[in-house]
Amino acid sequence: MSCTEWLGANHTYFQIANLFLAFTYFVPNTIKGFLLLRFFLGTAGFFFSMWASIILCAADTLAWNIVFIVVNFGHASYMLYKMRRINFDDENELVYTTLFESLGIERWQYAPLANISTVKEIPNTEILAIENKTQGECVSIITSGSIRVEKHNKFLNRLKPYAFIDSPEWIMSTQSGGAMPVTYEVTVISEGCVIIQWQRKTLLKILRTNTFVKNVFDSIIGRDIASKLFDSQKSLMQHVSVNVDTQSLPSVVYEPSDDTTRQTKAKGATESNEQTLVLHNNVQPKYGAIHSLIAE
Repeated sequence: MSCTEWLGANHTYFQIANLFLAFTYFVPNTIKGFLLLRFFLGTAGFFFSMWASIILCAADTLAWNIVFIVVNFGHASYMLYKMRRINFDDENELVYTTLFESLGIERWQYAPLANISTVKEIPNTEILAIENKTQGECVSIITSGSIRVEKHNKFLNRLKPYAFIDSPEWIMSTQSGGAMPVTYEVTVISEGCVIIQWQRKTLLKILRTNTFVKNVFDSIIGRDIASKLFDSQKSLMQHVSVNVDTQSLPSVVYEPSDDTTRQTKAKGATESNEQTLVLHNNVQPKYGAIHSLIAE
């Protein structure tokens, strides 16, 4: 069966509707692109409805296009509502703009995290966690001030704003996808700070509902741990470098005779080994919590 006679071009409404359909092939793959997609589809349905009711006079074509208008403009309205400007409190605003916004998290995606967070002002010298005693039930990030971290009553590290207090404990507790109880391996003492705190189990429930936010949160936690590891290795290398420099001085400056040289070098090597062992014993515990994480 073939066409014996071709009809003339359809009405302008039909042409405009198809033009908007053509626009849908060029929208970007972003949130705003999806909003444009819904707008173009809804507008196309509107002009198809005009064409069906005024020119074609077809009830079924009109009905279907009205359905398309309602669905597409309804979804566009929902997206506009989700994309609206959401204001956070000062501390959550700092955390969002500093850590999450640059990684593609929209305000409406961060809003659930802000809603379940607690902002706390911790006075100076207050102990937040005691080594091998305190159970880690929260996840906390510093927004201002600083925190002192100790292990075996020795200074370990000083945490500055936008550092997590318990990122290693978070990783260890969520390895199996749950919220296992974890004991702090360090003592955490406030030096006067403000923190944002999330309950571990509540935070996990929120993250399970949004894979993208969970991946971003995990990447921020990973970056925080990497920064702590880098600082620990840098500190260790500085101590080792000083030790090597000081131990190499006797063999370079003093070489009076062959016998004396051999005795001096042997004694220097023994002392160097002993001091290196002492250095290792002093430095190694400093980052016990992070090293335990690596061992896992």
